[in-house]
Amino acid sequence: MRLMQLSSVERWRSSERIAEEILRNLGFEIVEHHKRIVVEGFEIGEVDFVARSKDGILYAVEVKAGKIDITGLRQAYVNAVLLNMKPLVICKGFADDSARELAKTLGIEVVQLSEFLVTEDEELETIVREAVEDALAEYVEMLLFSPPPLKKDYAKVLEAVSKASSPNEAAEYLGIDVHELMKTLSEMRNAGVLPRWAKRWSSIKRVSRLIYAKVSTHRAIESLVDVSSRIEKIVSELSKALSTLNKNLSALSKVIEELDRRASELSRASSESERGITSSAQTVVNSSSGDRGLEGN
Repeated sequence: MRLMQLSSVERWRSSERIAEEILRNLGFEIVEHHKRIVVEGFEIGEVDFVARSKDGILYAVEVKAGKIDITGLRQAYVNAVLLNMKPLVICKGFADDSARELAKTLGIEVVQLSEFLVTEDEELETIVREAVEDALAEYVEMLLFSPPPLKKDYAKVLEAVSKASSPNEAAEYLGIDVHELMKTLSEMRNAGVLPRWAKRWSSIKRVSRLIYAKVSTHRAIESLVDVSSRIEKIVSELSKALSTLNKNLSALSKVIEELDRRASELSRASSESERGITSSAQTVVNSSSGDRGLEGN
């Protein structure tokens, strides 16, 4: 797969964005974008940036998507003179040796994009693919593996950052100043809680939200496992109690059976005793009747 070919305007805009980032990394402050050059009321040109160096020197910055030639160098020099600034060109190198010599002669500082960027499409495609793979691997690792042990303060920071829309809001939520928040985030990177590449606020917020959600889920799972363990223990104890109860009921059933048997025996014995008494009484009665009959005769 090949990367799409960029139009000349897209290439220039891309180069301008990259150039601005390079200037900042070199310590320049971007004072103005697309500075117009006006002479006696007439607009005669424009420079891409006005940048201030660490020493306070102002530069008229020209950005070229390709290589700079003699014509481009002359124009950059004239524009800088008209603005009373020093000329600086950001490009992908010199068109030829004559351009290189002219830049030295006129004192034009040139920053070559080739020193910072890879220009071949194939190499750029490889770098983009590797960068995407590395980023995906980082996120997959954060999703799949257990979260690192967190200090209580770190957990609060993750929660604040994941919910806040800005560093100031997160710091206010935590009751600290922004400097202290950034110091803590740096400590968290060094401790492996946050990935080292997460330095922009958007990246820090995205990663914090992911880690905080993962930590919260992990804690919820641990809590559920603990509750499940306790429920299992209670069920085991109830099972033992039920088993004991069943044994007691079985023993009670045997006692009741024994009592029923004895009651039945007593009932039979009582019945036989009653029949014996009744028979004896009848015998006595019969005997008395016989005796009275003899006396009458």
